[in-house]
Amino acid sequence: MQTTATGRGRETAWCFDRSTVGIVTNLRRRPTAFEYRHKGTSEDFSLCLPPASDGLAMPAPMRAWPLLVALLTSGAAEDSSSAEDGSCSSTFECAPHVVVPSGVTRIPKFAFKDCVQLESIELPDSLEYIGSSAFSGTRSLTSVTLPNGLQHIGTYAFSRSGLLSVTLPPALTSLEEYAFNECTNLAVASMAQAQLQATATGVFFGCTSLRNVSLPSALERVSVATFYGCSSLDAIELPGTVYDIGEHAFRDCTSLVSIDLPASLRTLGHSAFDGCTALAPFDVPAGVRVGISDDD
Repeated sequence: MQTTATGRGRETAWCFDRSTVGIVTNLRRRPTAFEYRHKGTSEDFSLCLPPASDGLAMPAPMRAWPLLVALLTSGAAEDSSSAEDGSCSSTFECAPHVVVPSGVTRIPKFAFKDCVQLESIELPDSLEYIGSSAFSGTRSLTSVTLPNGLQHIGTYAFSRSGLLSVTLPPALTSLEEYAFNECTNLAVASMAQAQLQATATGVFFGCTSLRNVSLPSALERVSVATFYGCSSLDAIELPGTVYDIGEHAFRDCTSLVSIDLPASLRTLGHSAFDGCTALAPFDVPAGVRVGISDDD
């Protein structure tokens, strides 16, 4: 995109138009305003404002524009480097209480990463996609209601957040690795409604408070390190459709006292139950390949 500006002095500002969102440098400032012009059709529009007083955070007037949020979640901005470190962490306001406007379909990666002030967020029914690390490190966020239409949760999306419980919605078909990694306050994870055939690698890795888990009825694979280090997990029911338990899947689940492996099981990964010090002896169905590693 080409831009022109008039006036004196080189400046940095938050700018957006229909194709661009982010911090723009080397603007030329007039005495009373920033001017930013997009060479496009007559229907194009643009807005620039100087950085907020707290550095490069988005100025408050721009936060009030729902259209801006829609632009940020359109996909074009998903991988844009709108912050100096290449993340999108400055593109959503970090505040204690956030309402994402209706019509937004995507929360981009890093949107609220390490926003420790965030205590609550309302997500619209239109939401379909939560990007990688979108809520990673939001230690004050204790609950979130995921919309029924949500289809994708990215890598590390809620890692190290303060969530106490989570319910995965019925439209969810894509859950990426370590999505809830090290959520040490997470006690309840309901996955029963989700349309998942496999858990993601390390999805609940290090969730030391996790005690109550329900799995999708059609689940086929418990992936590598899914429940690694879930030291409060004392029981879990595996659906009769599960044919593979990955290596380290239940490693160091020190409170797990019993497990019934389904007759459908075909492979049991290396060290799947290592460190389960309270686990009683259990039967392995005939024909199961034991000790399989992810490299086999």
